[in-house]
Amino acid sequence: MTKIHLTSELIARTKENIGKCSQEDLQILARETIFKKRMQRHLHYRRQQLQAWLLARKQAKIGKQMQ
Repeated sequence: MTKIHLTSELIARTKENIGKCSQEDLQILARETIFKKRMQRHLHYRRQQLQAWLLARKQAKIGKQMQ
């Protein structure tokens, strides 16, 4: 299981019981939601970096072969 998956489960469980949640529970829910969004954004940018790196590597190989 990933951190995002675990966080999603925690958020889902809290939302199911939102009527019984204390103020502290709601603060935790907000914090976990922000954490999840930041982590998803971070993973998105890491994927973009990896794709750019792979593309640059591929282009460098092609450039060497043409010389």
